[in-house]
Amino acid sequence: MSQGALFKRFGTKEHLIVSAFSHAADKIPLIERLRQGPSDEPIPDQMVTLGTELIALFRHLVPCMTMLSASSMASDIMKGPDSPPVVGRKAWTRWFEIAQ
Repeated sequence: MSQGALFKRFGTKEHLIVSAFSHAADKIPLIERLRQGPSDEPIPDQMVTLGTELIALFRHLVPCMTMLSASSMASDIMKGPDSPPVVGRKAWTRWFEIAQ
């Protein structure tokens, strides 16, 4: 896709980035696993597996979030009910509620 096509679709670089991040949580495999709820495996074993996946995810996301936090776009991306942090928190909360 050309730069011109991107700017025609999104208008600004900021709008493109906010749009990309607002849909990012739905494409994270860990979020999908959490949405499926606990399996029949022992809960402690599942928590270790999920925790390991979370650490790997953070290793990928922290550098991205650091760059975003240095920009004015971070607050736009982190607000709203569909923002990645809110979607992630809801998925974790639901998983633990089911596990209980």
